[in-house]
Amino acid sequence: MGRNLEDFIKQNYSKALENREIQAYYQPVIRTFSRNLCSFEALARWIDPELGMIYPDEFIPVLEKENLIHLLDASILRQVCSRIRNCITNGETPIPVSVNLSRLDFTLCDIFSIADQIISEYQIPHDFIYFEITESVMAEQKELLRGIVDRFRSAGYQIWMDDFGSAYSSLNILKEMYFDEIKLDMSFLRPFNLRSKRIATAVVEMAKNIDIHTLVEGVETEEQFAYLRNIGCEKVQGYYFGRPMPYEDALAHLRKQDIRIEVPEDRQYYEEIGRTDVLSAVPFMSRAERDAIVTARQLNSIPLAMVEFDTEAFRILFYNSAFEEMVEGKEIFSAVLSQETLTHEQPYYRISEKIINLMDSVKTAGEGKMLFTSNDEYFDVTARCIARTRDRYTVLMRILDLSGKDAQTENLGFLDEFLRRIYDLFERITLFDFRDDTIRPLYTSTQEDMLSSRQGIRKLAEEYAEKYIYPDDRERFRTLFEHENALSRLTESVSASYSEIVRSSRRHGQYAWTEYTMLRIDTEKYFLLVRNLHNNTRHFLQVNATESEEAALYSPTHLWNNLLRSGLLRLFWKDVDRRFVGASQSFLDYYGFSDLSQILGKNDEEVGWHVHPDRYMNDEWQVIHEGTTTYFVPGLCMNEGENREILASKTPLYDSNGEIKGLLGFFIDRELLNVNDKRGEDTPRRDMLTGLLNSRGIAEEAMVFRDEYYLRGIDFVRIHLSINDFGMFNERFGFDFGDKVLGTLGAALKKGFGRTCVVGRYEGHNFVVLHQITKREEARDLEEKIKSIGESIRKIDDVPLTLYLSVGYTRFSECCDLKEQAKRSELRLHADHDKNSCYPFA
Repeated sequence: MGRNLEDFIKQNYSKALENREIQAYYQPVIRTFSRNLCSFEALARWIDPELGMIYPDEFIPVLEKENLIHLLDASILRQVCSRIRNCITNGETPIPVSVNLSRLDFTLCDIFSIADQIISEYQIPHDFIYFEITESVMAEQKELLRGIVDRFRSAGYQIWMDDFGSAYSSLNILKEMYFDEIKLDMSFLRPFNLRSKRIATAVVEMAKNIDIHTLVEGVETEEQFAYLRNIGCEKVQGYYFGRPMPYEDALAHLRKQDIRIEVPEDRQYYEEIGRTDVLSAVPFMSRAERDAIVTARQLNSIPLAMVEFDTEAFRILFYNSAFEEMVEGKEIFSAVLSQETLTHEQPYYRISEKIINLMDSVKTAGEGKMLFTSNDEYFDVTARCIARTRDRYTVLMRILDLSGKDAQTENLGFLDEFLRRIYDLFERITLFDFRDDTIRPLYTSTQEDMLSSRQGIRKLAEEYAEKYIYPDDRERFRTLFEHENALSRLTESVSASYSEIVRSSRRHGQYAWTEYTMLRIDTEKYFLLVRNLHNNTRHFLQVNATESEEAALYSPTHLWNNLLRSGLLRLFWKDVDRRFVGASQSFLDYYGFSDLSQILGKNDEEVGWHVHPDRYMNDEWQVIHEGTTTYFVPGLCMNEGENREILASKTPLYDSNGEIKGLLGFFIDRELLNVNDKRGEDTPRRDMLTGLLNSRGIAEEAMVFRDEYYLRGIDFVRIHLSINDFGMFNERFGFDFGDKVLGTLGAALKKGFGRTCVVGRYEGHNFVVLHQITKREEARDLEEKIKSIGESIRKIDDVPLTLYLSVGYTRFSECCDLKEQAKRSELRLHADHDKNSCYPFA
């Protein structure tokens, strides 16, 4: 670089930033499976009025030398955020952008705080900004960067490793730090021969096995693109698709190539597809199996294909040579297989109806397996749904030919007959693999239940027991699925199987005696065989029943246990100090407590669910100290973000000596009494979408808070909040998703405030919180808490997002009028929203 140019850069750098002569240029990043634009990389270009274009390799070294580079990176990020904000405001499809961070950014400033502040200023969803850090920086400043990278990722930002393979410590960095994506430069792979192709294949496969996405930059030919797509590389970037250009020029260039913009709802869909290792049988293997063969894997030896289905047609996204050889000339899968037809629509008649039926079940259950015949050949089809959107889903499929050339017809007939007999005997056959903690259904004659195609055996067994197994039998049922118990029982009995006969739910609330048998395949895998034994077991029990057993049915202990289990009454009991000692499950469920420990040893005031606790406190002291019984005393109790009207009854709890040792009580939710009562209120209090209070319910609750203000002098704040850019969710993902956003925020607000204040939705995407306060500063704290609750929501239905909220609040003591309080809160909400919407276009 000439001395004159270096001096020019030093002298004019600040002016160039101020006059926007240093601009962000955008280079497209293309999704290989769809050939759509999925993001841009922002690159700095200095366009001087006199000198023309000054390239990064000329001015960046000078800025680094002068310790000014962090100002450039902040400026580029601000331009990117301004561009994305402009798209959102104008109703255009926003496109994610990756921004480069210099090695000096991490020592010259708090780069995370600066970046996060800029992104929040423009209210950009965090999943629209990616940060690229070169591998050499990681190698030089590993300890410093570890904490900074964690801060970025904890806040919902993706961190990419740029120039992977350029530093000597690449693998060490991957081992010690987590990245969302790695970028491999084609210059590292030149010349693009067999050796470099094997290196690219190994890098892509390694990345998938540690759950990192892959991008190759510098792609210049169709041959390079096709090869990278076929090995499963997810994204490419290079002059073959476009040079860095101004934003509008880049979009126009892509339109000429018929490259479309990836809609945001497809991003997560394709990222799920991209996690699949298409080079081997790994997608159908457990982690333990995968690790066992990691040094002896035979690539492309298992017939695999990746197929996308919608209501009208299917598209092949990937297939390997083994799959092509397997289906050649066979009716089960006669789709056109060629590199030219990849991602093109094909009609359903090209696939066997049996496979289509299997795909329908896989879409729901997640995975499936089927054995069937076609033209006297036996096939084993295994499929797993790896990604889905509202209107389509993608399945990884494996087809194996079980018959072989020497298969004998009589053996196949015997197998058919044997399988039919097995299916007649059992109503369900499921494979349990304790090694990778998964459950896979093999056969069922009943509707799908919870024991199907999922991971987490113990948790699933617990859910199944709660939903389907008779309460008294649940403990015995659970022991079936404890691996250590299985091994010990089989060892003691010197048997290959063990069973439990329990009462299992059938229909209409009825239970039937059902045998669950675990049949060992090896020490880690078992078949679960399920059959109905109700008639046989009931007959046996009736024959052997005794009069004493029948009398025990109506004993007080048995009746009490059934009452607690039934959920008929929300029962609770307290000691003489009014502290909770116990409660029925329906009582805990009503308030959303996971277990008794959350209220054990506390009184009502300590739990904090009464705005006005005096009435029930006085009643309870009267019950305990005077021995009176109270019947259906009306009151208000805070639950799920609102004051619920309840009717509570309480009676003394006596010991064997006749001394009062506490109280026993139950309550009824008055609103639930009107569910089936046609005489109920004409106008409901509850918002049907979110389950929160509606405008009427909020108004009624506000009157309760007002009365408390005049009665006891306790002030309260009315907080209005709304979701910024809410229309974008409806436009991008549909109104159903928008409803889920409202429901998710409502649930988060209830969880954050529901036991201590009122939460409601009064219209559209606008919510209200009513909260008692004793100090003015508490209102400001509540505003910050509400905004943090919104921004803490990172995903809904696996869709990454960021919820920015506008907030306005008013204390009742400011005006002492409910209507005026609501009006002021609404005006302050709009003022906050307008402030958030004033974005200077950089």
